[in-house]
Amino acid sequence: SGFLTIVQVFRCKIKGTPFYIGTGLVSVMGTSFTFLPLGQQMVSTSIGAAKSAGDPRCVSGATHYSGATVTDCKGVAMEGYGKFLGTAMVASLFEVFIAVFFKSKAVKAIFVPVVVAMAVMMIGGALIASGIKYVGGGVFCGQNTMSRSATFGGPHICNESGDVFLGFGAAEHWGLALSVIFMGIFIQMLGSPFLKATFLFWSMMFGVIVSSIAYYTAPDGTRKSYWNSAKIDAAPVIAFPWVQYRYPLGFSPEYFLPLLICSYITTAETIGDVIMTAQFSRLYDEEEIVSRQQGGVMADGINSIVACLMGSPPNTTFSQNNGIIALTRCASRSSGFACAFWLLFIGLFGKIGGAMASVPMPIVGGVIVQCFTMVFVAGIQLVAPLLAFRRNQYIVMLSLAFGLGVALE
Repeated sequence: SGFLTIVQVFRCKIKGTPFYIGTGLVSVMGTSFTFLPLGQQMVSTSIGAAKSAGDPRCVSGATHYSGATVTDCKGVAMEGYGKFLGTAMVASLFEVFIAVFFKSKAVKAIFVPVVVAMAVMMIGGALIASGIKYVGGGVFCGQNTMSRSATFGGPHICNESGDVFLGFGAAEHWGLALSVIFMGIFIQMLGSPFLKATFLFWSMMFGVIVSSIAYYTAPDGTRKSYWNSAKIDAAPVIAFPWVQYRYPLGFSPEYFLPLLICSYITTAETIGDVIMTAQFSRLYDEEEIVSRQQGGVMADGINSIVACLMGSPPNTTFSQNNGIIALTRCASRSSGFACAFWLLFIGLFGKIGGAMASVPMPIVGGVIVQCFTMVFVAGIQLVAPLLAFRRNQYIVMLSLAFGLGVALE
């Protein structure tokens, strides 16, 4: 993410062409949430298919606490993930194609402003749900709570807060997250301009202090800490993802169309993101904004291919950039390069990455639920000027009805 952020923020012209790579704005990149559900599905499907086919790698293992026998298909999940990466790489060529023909009438017809605005808004709505799952104890924990409750009659136990193991939505999880949020409110009310601009960092540090001091008293009377060194101990000193993991790249025809749709969605998101970032950066020339959008989409496509080759899902320009700019009032490219440096630093030095990953999940939730909600607000800002037209009102109404309705129920 750090390396690809440099490409996106730097912006360079492709020699001999009118095309650019990168936005030249504060466009920090990261793993796209849009692709992850399909990646999970492809891995689980590959495991299920291997079991059904009697793959010799699927051997009976230990017994689960529920009494069921655990079956481990060693290497099958890596093959499934490799197919996801390979198929996503091919689908990412869609963004490169769109960038080349960005000024054509056909592209303008499929990326009309109301579609772009709704893409940002709907992604923001989905991210708010993820943010609340972080607050409650973790996304994985939150996603499995209902199915576990139906099967075993109890909440899913979250294990992303040191030695403390509590059910999803426990009061202790909420308490840690609210300590971050209330500190942010306090800074916004009484802090200096500098503190207000950097309140996310200080509020997170306050949450870290609270979680390091606090203890959870288990039913047996023992005190459990929200921190431990397990992830730090397990992390290598120097981490190079292309050396640690080798996924056999493949292609899955049946998942190509869904991943192509994901590429379309992220393209619309990127176009909307660049519009907002350009406004925050005080760029008002229409031709200049279109050029930045073309460079951003081109970089998203190329960077996603590079990310897949390095073992990561596709990387795209994050909508959260606009939330952070709105909260901090900082749109300097220097801050984008600084973010890239820190991402490289944390990613390359495994022990530091392990320390970052050891932060209790509700503390992270207290920060990102605010960032994620700002994405939704950015979508509202894009949609609002378009609602003067009855046709757009109807399109927004239908988008909200099915986009939010299916997600909520």
